[in-house]
Amino acid sequence: MAPVLQCPDCGQRHPLHLHDEAPTFRCAGCRRLLKVPEHLRKVAVAPEPLPWTSKPAPPPAPPTTLPRRSSSSVSVAVRVGLWVLSLPISLWLVYRGSRLVGLLHRGQVEDLFFDTAWGRFWPLVRLIPIWALLCAGLVHLGAFTYERWRRAAAAGSQRATPTGGSATSARTPARARTGS
Repeated sequence: MAPVLQCPDCGQRHPLHLHDEAPTFRCAGCRRLLKVPEHLRKVAVAPEPLPWTSKPAPPPAPPTTLPRRSSSSVSVAVRVGLWVLSLPISLWLVYRGSRLVGLLHRGQVEDLFFDTAWGRFWPLVRLIPIWALLCAGLVHLGAFTYERWRRAAAAGSQRATPTGGSATSARTPARARTGS
């Protein structure tokens, strides 16, 4: 079996016999420069042809892998919290906006609660796509804002920490450190 080199970033597997004993090559998945270890470079030869054919066996197709989730993505708990918050907020915004524009009037709202026919729901059905788009937009905006806030907080804590010192000593007032 031909040796295979796996990219540490994206996990793409590269059969080494396809790279003609080159000391380095680019990953097909993430374009990172990969270096072939010396002990594998000598072994990387074309596979033996099958005994019943005159052509060498085709190289195996690299397995398709899903990209790894980056460490900077927003957690599931935060996303669920954003959905829980954005559903009522976007519903209220759509209701107020449709009342202001005239898509929904007071009689239609009263019919929703007091009428028994199925037609009472049509004024609301036409507002559901607007509500869905606004809700999804609020969730993505919240996730984007949260991520920016988290990165800014991490960058701020790294700047506040002097090299060689701890984060607590950087926040301690000068009077407390000198003892006066």
